[in-house]
Amino acid sequence: MPNPLKSLLVVSVMLVMAVPAEAFAYVRSITCGDPPNPFQCEAGETSKEIGWPSSCVVVHLNENGTGDVDFTELERVSPVALEVWSAPECSYFNLVYGGLTNEDRVGYNPNQTNANVLVFRDTNWSHRGGVLALTSVTFDRNSGTIVDADIEFNSQDFQFTSVSSAATTQIDLENTMVHELGHLVGLDHTPVEEATMFASAPEGEIKKRSLAQDDLDGYCAIYPIADLAQARSCKTTTVGYYQKPEGTSSGAGDDTGCQVLPLRNAPGTSLWWFGALLATGALLRRPRRSR
Repeated sequence: MPNPLKSLLVVSVMLVMAVPAEAFAYVRSITCGDPPNPFQCEAGETSKEIGWPSSCVVVHLNENGTGDVDFTELERVSPVALEVWSAPECSYFNLVYGGLTNEDRVGYNPNQTNANVLVFRDTNWSHRGGVLALTSVTFDRNSGTIVDADIEFNSQDFQFTSVSSAATTQIDLENTMVHELGHLVGLDHTPVEEATMFASAPEGEIKKRSLAQDDLDGYCAIYPIADLAQARSCKTTTVGYYQKPEGTSSGAGDDTGCQVLPLRNAPGTSLWWFGALLATGALLRRPRRSR
């Protein structure tokens, strides 16, 4: 059985070589597997695909925002990006914008209430260089059930913009957010270059603002509308300001990576899975312009 105290920090990147892209389709995130999966299955363990157990998942925006983009624009873009993943008619699943929060921690604590958050790291980016944003998903390794997901944007090393002109777009906020939300719903990187879930994005790219067929195929396989046991309506979902529990510290990690912990005192075993959107070419380790 997996070690319930195991803790890993991995940036998930899929490398595909010497095989035509047409031979592949969407890729679902799994609890364990062969390389390049960061979590290897242990003796007697069966790999499971991960996903949310409910039809409605609430996501909050950290109230600190970023110096890159006006906060009013952040509040406009966040619901728009969530709706991209809620709109497909082939699925019963919905991502719901829950409003603001002062929660900036990444991870799940079974002894407190938890929120799924979008947070910008204008300082103290603690993950590897060349990463535009990173999604941390906590799931039960025995069942594949997701219990928490948080997205960090590397606004320390990259300049995010939210403009209509491609000529003035640097790292497009919506482009990045829609990709990371794909990890939040349970998709891994695909080798299909035209897909939203492709692992990298050049400066000025905006095509990930919408879903390609590959993304739709994967998303609707996870949450198919034919599953009549699930209701699409989110009318009973609680939204509103989420207050970070008292007595907690900042969610920023140290120089070696974020503070990663498995679920404590929980039946079975849970681990973290990370999905990152990588910068490409000259963007790698590009110095930020001054604010």
